Amino acid sequence: MKTHALEYLEQGSLKTCADAAAIDFRDQSLSFAQLNHLATHFAAAICRSSSAVNSPVCVYLPRGSETVAANLGTLGSRNCYSNLDVRSPLTRTAAILNNLTPSLIITSTELAPALRSIANPNAQLLLVAPCINSTPTPTELA
Repeated sequence: MKTHALEYLEQGSLKTCADAAAIDFRDQSLSFAQLNHLATHFAAAICRSSSAVNSPVCVYLPRGSETVAANLGTLGSRNCYSNLDVRSPLTRTAAILNNLTPSLIITSTELAPALRSIANPNAQLLLVAPCINSTPTPTELA
């Protein structure tokens, strides 16, 4: 019995239709295989950055394929995600961060300065570009 969102991806869509579109949003399109590849990179980057498990990871990105991949990667790292709306006032985002005290905040280089101005000084930011461009080790994939 599948009990985890990633099991549905790995045991379902990846096996039956890996090249089919998993995400088709505005000018972004990813197949199930591409989405799994990105999610794996995010999961590995999260595990490298934090030893936390069952901890909130905030995702501060605009809607799109990177957000979905970050969410799945967070689940793959055995944590839970909370998407933060980049259009919300920074005071609201600051209040959410203060309540959640996330182990990591996934964001982009462009959005990082705004987060640094409102987040706890000890909050760890994980930037999207290095996550996508890194290569997970076999240990991180286990």
